[in-house]
Amino acid sequence: MERFDIIIRPNMSETADEKPCYYVPCLIKKELHCDIYATFNVTDDTCKKSTWLCFKFRFKPPHLINHLIASLSRKYEIAEVIVPNKIKKSVALFRGIAVFELQKKTYLRKLLVMTFPNFIQVQVLEFGKVSFIKRGLYKDIGDFVTEELEKIIHTRFKMSNVEFEKKFECGHTKPELVTGSNEFSEEQITEYFCGTCKTPHTFDGEWSEIESKALSDRYEKKPGQRGLALIVNFMFHGGTNERKGSDVDCKNLTNFFKEELKYQVECTTKDMTKLELQDYFQEIARTYLAVNSKDYHSFICVIMSHGNENGILTKDEIITVEEIKKPFKNKPGGKFNGKPKVFLIQACRGIEKQEKVVVSDCFETEIHTGNVGRYDEFHENRQRRSSVETSVIKQGILDKPSGSSEVFSTDAHSYSSENVPTDADIIVAYATTPGYISIRNIYEGAFFIRAFLSVAKNKYNEEHIEKILRTVRRELATNPEYAPQSGSLAGKCQMGMLETTSTKKFFLK
Repeated sequence: MERFDIIIRPNMSETADEKPCYYVPCLIKKELHCDIYATFNVTDDTCKKSTWLCFKFRFKPPHLINHLIASLSRKYEIAEVIVPNKIKKSVALFRGIAVFELQKKTYLRKLLVMTFPNFIQVQVLEFGKVSFIKRGLYKDIGDFVTEELEKIIHTRFKMSNVEFEKKFECGHTKPELVTGSNEFSEEQITEYFCGTCKTPHTFDGEWSEIESKALSDRYEKKPGQRGLALIVNFMFHGGTNERKGSDVDCKNLTNFFKEELKYQVECTTKDMTKLELQDYFQEIARTYLAVNSKDYHSFICVIMSHGNENGILTKDEIITVEEIKKPFKNKPGGKFNGKPKVFLIQACRGIEKQEKVVVSDCFETEIHTGNVGRYDEFHENRQRRSSVETSVIKQGILDKPSGSSEVFSTDAHSYSSENVPTDADIIVAYATTPGYISIRNIYEGAFFIRAFLSVAKNKYNEEHIEKILRTVRRELATNPEYAPQSGSLAGKCQMGMLETTSTKKFFLK
């Protein structure tokens, strides 16, 4: 970068036009258009403030903050604020300032992003009576902002010599007074002197890569890596045990992993034999977890079918959960060793019915009832609470039933053994407990998949997968949406189950 007094000509990449480009930095001191702390009532009594993470530039490209805010808005929801003399709330976008929501439901945790002449600075604000900010959240935000700044500068702006340093500042420092005077130390420092407060502070190391790596119990995600999601959906097309509604699950899962989490998604709806399925798993493991393992930080497999105590039904026979896991386990010389592998199993594990549940996923068993759960009653119930509408099936064809009977398709087989994962870094979440049915709404999909997507969409930014799955189990057990009020399974319920050998916390994103 050449400097001609206040005019700067940056070194551009080789692909740039030969015509030179110049930047003329503005020398007018920038005044804040609003007091952002006052706008959101940020005080020591109402809010816990993180230390400031500062990105310090010798020369900060014009409009860099606008590009960063655009990137952040694709990851986080922009906060809203009440503006005097206006009826509707306005988005919290100001000149060089943006505020984002880090908690979608409660709005108690926010991300403040600001820019000044040579700085971009971020701070996490935690409101509420219990003000506790999880350490892992800092690393996610810090890594994302760092990656986006580098991408914008080097790829979008094609500026090769613009660099920045990461500093930190006491959280009590007013935004306009932040200077980024503190260096991150590679040593485990415990105290530093704060020039703002004129007193020593304990070093929390929230934003420090050294500190977070030493203290983090999270599975690692390297820049540029993404997750791999494999969705296997047995529909048993045209048979008496056709799994109606599972196409809805397949679509919703694909949208969530691909669009929301930006995962690589592989999906199959082919009704494969056991041998074909095993060959397919081997090919996925070879292609993604061996040859291209460096591109992925985790592996998630969702398998949906009928099942029983012994495992999952394929086109011709049962495959055990242990056989499903085998190709993906840690192994000597394995390139995916130490990375999390998650299996979501949507299938029955028997024919017993727990308290409170409806249309189930069990094989070749029909449950006949009397005048309970007629077609019009289920349709009305669906409109009221999105409960299960069980498929009234005759020879595998969905049709309006007679008023005197109701048939629920189930997946029970007479096998009995239990497979428990033994290798590290494996999480297996079952839709139900051993011996019991699981429930599938023929219009809206399986209870377990619906509950998982509902919780995960709201929690993936702040909670690890095991905590998400615990909430899913609570939803299945207590949420009236997953407890039909009429039909043969009225008053029943479904209880999910988790088996894990994970050694760290796994966050979906």
